[in-house]
Amino acid sequence: MRKYNTYLNLIRSINTINAVRRRVVVTGLGVVSPLGTGSELVWTNILKGKCGIVALNDEEYINLPCRLAGLIPREKDGIVEKALSKSTLKSMAPATSLALVATSEALKDANWTPKSEHCKEMTGVAIGMGYGLSGDASHITTPREDGSGAMLSMARALKDGNLQKEDITYINAHATSTPIGDGIESTAIKSLFKEHALKISVSSTKGAHGHLLGAAGNLEAMFTILSCYHGVLPPTLNLDDPVDDLCYVVKNAKKWDHERRIALKNSFGFGGTNASLCIANIL
Repeated sequence: MRKYNTYLNLIRSINTINAVRRRVVVTGLGVVSPLGTGSELVWTNILKGKCGIVALNDEEYINLPCRLAGLIPREKDGIVEKALSKSTLKSMAPATSLALVATSEALKDANWTPKSEHCKEMTGVAIGMGYGLSGDASHITTPREDGSGAMLSMARALKDGNLQKEDITYINAHATSTPIGDGIESTAIKSLFKEHALKISVSSTKGAHGHLLGAAGNLEAMFTILSCYHGVLPPTLNLDDPVDDLCYVVKNAKKWDHERRIALKNSFGFGGTNASLCIANIL
């Protein structure tokens, strides 16, 4: 009985800790991408409608079936070139080297100055004011046709952030430019937000930098954060035939005319793994 009471007290303590909510803020950003290196440069490029997708004309790519890709720009003696030097790549993978470049920028941007090794170990990174997950496991690549998986992750993010549907005025969509996937995400948005869906601006930046797979959500979350901060929405490139009548931000950046700016960022993966993140500016 004593062990049972101890167990109950432990559960109550855990529930109490989970009930305490802290405000989480973004203090630093860093990026290495096909649109450039450095958050300020990349943000400028995305708003100007620049595209980082290029033709692979060098001889080393001649045997590839597709010779279009989002390459990271490299300049002689530049930070990326140094990160990918032969000496560096002897000790770590290229992706790790580039991640460290982005991390270094984010730490400098945040003016992060740990006072001890213990502070370094206790430092974590988190973004957002609401987070939602779902897994519909409908198909190995295609999400559920009714959009229920995507709708559930968005609804859970709103609940976790203690937000109402009407609070959302921008969605940075997963939008991989596949008719099936884009249509299902749109269906989910309409199903969840009802009549308010037509008042939400929607855009996707993948047309400018490609699908970065495991890094896609990170870069697109950064654009969403900067949208909340600056009050400007990045455009969707090459969108000539939208799947429906949602308020898409097309070709040109758009001013976000709200004092309180709250966005929803969607990232959906193969097998029906769905994640949504709520991000807002601080008044």
